[in-house]
Amino acid sequence: MESHLPSMMHRIANFLKNRLESVRDEARAALAACLKELGLEYLQFVVKVLRGTLKRGFELHVLGFTLNFLLSKFLLNPSSGKLDFCLEDLLSIAINDILSDISEEKEVEKIASKMEETRKQKSYDTLKLIAQSITFKTHALKLLAPILKHLQKQLTPKVKSKFENMFSHIAAGIQCNPSVNQTELFIYEYGLIKDGIKDESPGHAETSTLMEGKQKKDGVSSQIAKSDKLVSVDPRYSHLITEFALGVLQNYMKNMKFDKKDEQLLSMLDPFVRLLGECLNSKYENVMSASLRCLSPLVRLPLPSLESQAEKIKNSLLNIAQGSVTSSNPLLESCVKLLTVLLRSTKITLSTDQLHMLIQFPLFVDLERNPSFVALSLLKAIVSRKLVVAEILQC
Repeated sequence: MESHLPSMMHRIANFLKNRLESVRDEARAALAACLKELGLEYLQFVVKVLRGTLKRGFELHVLGFTLNFLLSKFLLNPSSGKLDFCLEDLLSIAINDILSDISEEKEVEKIASKMEETRKQKSYDTLKLIAQSITFKTHALKLLAPILKHLQKQLTPKVKSKFENMFSHIAAGIQCNPSVNQTELFIYEYGLIKDGIKDESPGHAETSTLMEGKQKKDGVSSQIAKSDKLVSVDPRYSHLITEFALGVLQNYMKNMKFDKKDEQLLSMLDPFVRLLGECLNSKYENVMSASLRCLSPLVRLPLPSLESQAEKIKNSLLNIAQGSVTSSNPLLESCVKLLTVLLRSTKITLSTDQLHMLIQFPLFVDLERNPSFVALSLLKAIVSRKLVVAEILQC
């Protein structure tokens, strides 16, 4: 078998160069059948044959499509560690299919409609399949490394959108990866977010001092707060990594059960309060929005850092809301919702000037004709704290 296998695989792969779609489909089916018999440990061998055969023009579209076809056949259910051994080869094909010059042909309707392999970009789904099938602890950073290498040059809006799409699919894959450990994930996310903030605002204080004087002796919160710089990327695009990390964190927290008596969990979440508060000062709206979504469940928990950070978070929320020009702005609504929870859960207060400013927000200006549940909830929280000015009484 060992002597005949290479020539047989090359013969099958050569059929993928055929201009007839039916022939290419049969060749893919044959490759899948071979791989089923050989086992997934032969995937790297098959991939190397494909890369050596499909090198130019339309063949590169066929290469990316075929890889997705094979992975989708053998990775129906998330299973950690299956792709560790050939991660680099798989990522190279997927990323090249998305970012190379030839990838733009998929966006030209006349070209895209000619072939099955150009009608839809399958390599984003390939990245998701890869992300859900690696060992998270040892390969999570290796998953990002080749993508970050491409973030070293000027990005057009179109290419930037491709990066955001890649990160989004990787985040979705990590979410269902069975090897993800809670502590490892928090350390990973904290490090990435910290790196992003540091790159965006080089002058801010080191966030590694975040738990100084407060960290538990179990070392969990200490590990998170003092995580080293995880990635190096052009500071102009570090916010894309921050958005990615916040997205993974938000996805994970959506499915979490928050036990207010679980001291270990609380100690792991506590460092994020200040970190996410700093994200609210970002100049990128996507970073601020994601931070608000991550902070929302945290401010309901008895986290020590809330005592020292609630006032700063409140001021950041007011600054963001003040910059909103329409009442339908999702960012404004998110700020008002979080401010409402802060008023109910912490000891923060609002000065007379801040209350006057709140009433001028678009959300409150036309409250009588267009009642807003979000605005009314905040007013209720304000009144319950007896923080009242004349304008509120008139509402």
